[in-house]
Amino acid sequence: GSPMAGFDGAEVLTDQTYDVHGRLSSKSLPYKSGSSAAFINYSYDNYDRITHTSAPSGSQTSYSYSGTGVTETTNGVTGTKNFDASGELLSVTNNAGTISYNLRPDGQPSSISAPGGANTSFSYDSYGRQTAITDPSAGTVTYSYDAAGNLNKTTNAKGESINSTFDNFNRLTGKTTPELTSTYTYNTDGMLTGITNSNGTSKTLTYDNLGRVTQSKEQTGTEYYQINYTYQNGRITSVVHQPVNYTVNYVYNSYGYLNKLTNASGTAIKTISKINANGQLEQVTLGNGLVQTNTYNAYGLLTGIKTANGATNIQNMSYTMNNAKGLVDARKDVTRNLTETFQYDALMR
Repeated sequence: GSPMAGFDGAEVLTDQTYDVHGRLSSKSLPYKSGSSAAFINYSYDNYDRITHTSAPSGSQTSYSYSGTGVTETTNGVTGTKNFDASGELLSVTNNAGTISYNLRPDGQPSSISAPGGANTSFSYDSYGRQTAITDPSAGTVTYSYDAAGNLNKTTNAKGESINSTFDNFNRLTGKTTPELTSTYTYNTDGMLTGITNSNGTSKTLTYDNLGRVTQSKEQTGTEYYQINYTYQNGRITSVVHQPVNYTVNYVYNSYGYLNKLTNASGTAIKTISKINANGQLEQVTLGNGLVQTNTYNAYGLLTGIKTANGATNIQNMSYTMNNAKGLVDARKDVTRNLTETFQYDALMR
């Protein structure tokens, strides 16, 4: 397996197995050393194309191939994709209907037809750059470019335009919309350092020598909101909000995981107690003393959220999951004894 230290220092493993042809035949979900592994299994045809996957939850996906078409069935929901000889997508068919793509010789779509007569068309210049798109919802939107190929003008169906300018390094230096004009400045490393807007608002950014933001400041007249960031050993260690002078410190455990947020005086704002092998939060204590506990089933699906003040539950939600489909069948407020059920269409919506 591939070991790594988990949140509590316990070894977390993932295992892979391969068939005689060197193809991945199974891959485990992350698991802690000493516990059993659950595997996702893969099958292939003689052309090394995947034909079937099965997950521990019962989820099944099968693939079949016919000429340039691929049919995928996941938990009873089937979709088919057809491609041309170059591998470009021509159509997608599922229970909702068919979406068809008419392609230019360069592979870009000239039009897309969707169920219900929703058709979208595209125009291009001699360089293959999109110059217009027409669809039923937005109407026609046109695009133009500068000599360097940067998109410098976009005009919507109402005739409103967004104009952009760029420097010799193709960095955005100005943008004008019907509501606002903005200018952009950069430092010698090419990092954005300022945005100034015609409505009197602005934003400035400063960086350390590793290119990390150390200060972000937004200003309107004399009013401002500023955030200062500090780092240590490659990790953020504190964030200070001004002008309210509110500090959030980031504390990491001995295994490198964030496990606590504190204020300037060291009082805990949030303390993370448990994270499982999948990296999912299991228990956290909030600054007001409430403890939130999340539970998951063996397949990593959420089954409960409980927030307690000592022995008193403030919140107690349980979830009934369709493991194979990864969907919520029911949600129950245990405290109030209220249950909500969910149904889905043929596309699992």
